[in-house]
Amino acid sequence: MKKKYFFNLYKAFYAYNHKKTHLPYPPVMGSVEPSSICNLNCVMCAMDKVNRKKGIMSLDTFENIINSGAHIRTMDFTGHGESLLNKNLEYFVKRSKTVAEKVGLTTNATLLNMDKSNDLLFAGLDWICLSFEDVNKQVYESIRIGANYDAVESNIKSFIMLKNMMVKNCKVILVVVDSPLTHDSLDKIQSKWSPLVDTIKIVPIHDWGGILDSSLIQQSREVRPYPCFEAWYHVYVRWDGSVVPCCLWEGKTDFGNINEQPIMDIWNSETYKSFRKSLLNNPEDHCRYCHLDLLGSVFPLGKPEPTFPLSKGAFELLVSGFGKVIKR
Repeated sequence: MKKKYFFNLYKAFYAYNHKKTHLPYPPVMGSVEPSSICNLNCVMCAMDKVNRKKGIMSLDTFENIINSGAHIRTMDFTGHGESLLNKNLEYFVKRSKTVAEKVGLTTNATLLNMDKSNDLLFAGLDWICLSFEDVNKQVYESIRIGANYDAVESNIKSFIMLKNMMVKNCKVILVVVDSPLTHDSLDKIQSKWSPLVDTIKIVPIHDWGGILDSSLIQQSREVRPYPCFEAWYHVYVRWDGSVVPCCLWEGKTDFGNINEQPIMDIWNSETYKSFRKSLLNNPEDHCRYCHLDLLGSVFPLGKPEPTFPLSKGAFELLVSGFGKVIKR
C-alpha cells in the first residue's frame, strides 16, 4: 500500500477518534454507481423501496469524477443496480486506474459472459465481487428472482478460468448473503468454492437501515454502539453524480453533485460537516439503526463503552476496517 494512502487512512482514524468534522485530506476510498437499474428482483434488496429516479451513469458524469482531483486508494463500482448494465463499464475501469490504486466491482454475474470477462480483465480489474448463493437451483432462483442458476454458475467459473489463463492478478470474491434460506448451506458453499475463489464473504441479511421489511430478517433493530466511520474515509457517487456517504444512504438530502462541484468542496461542505457532527451526537434513524460497514461486516451490538472514542470496542472496530482496506 502506497505511503500516501496509508497516511490518509491514518489521518481519517485520527479525525474520527478526535471528532473532527472538517477533513484536510481526500477520501481514502470511493464507490461509484454505474447503474441504479437492475435486471433482478432479489428478496434481500431494498431498491424497490427507494423513491428516487433510476438511470445509467453517463460518460460525462464519470469524467467529472476522474477530473475532480481526488486520488484514492480504491474505486469500487457497486450500488443498488447491476453494474454490467452500463455498457461503458470496461472504459470506467480502465480510466479509473489513472486516479485509483485499486479498482473493483460488484456484479450478480448474470451478464458476465466471456467477452465481458475478457474486457474487464484487460481493463485492469483488481477485484470482482460475485454475488451468488450456491445452495441449489430452486432456492437460488427464489432469492435472486429473474436469474438462472446454471447460467450464473457457468459465468463465474468461466471468468475464473479465463483469469487463470490470462495470468491476471484479479481477486475473485464470492459474496453470499446469509439468511434463513442459505444458512444451513454455508459450509457446503465454503467447501465447493474455496478452491476456486480467493475469498468467500458471508454478509448477514440486514434491513438497509430500516428501509427493508422482510420476514427473513430475524434480528431485532438496535441502536448501533459507535458512530459510523465511513463519513471520515469514504464517498459514494450515484449514477446521476449526486454524492452521499454510502450506498445505503437514503436520507432526505444529497451532499452535492460531482457535475457541479469538485469532490473536495463537497467533502468539506457544510452539509457533510453537519452530517459528521450528527453521527457523533444524534444520528437520524437511517444511520442510528444501521449495523453495516463499507465492506459488509456487521458492527457489534450493545452499549458503547463510556470512554468512546478511545474505547476498546471502537478501537477494535477501526483496526478491523484498517485491515480490510489495506488488504484490498
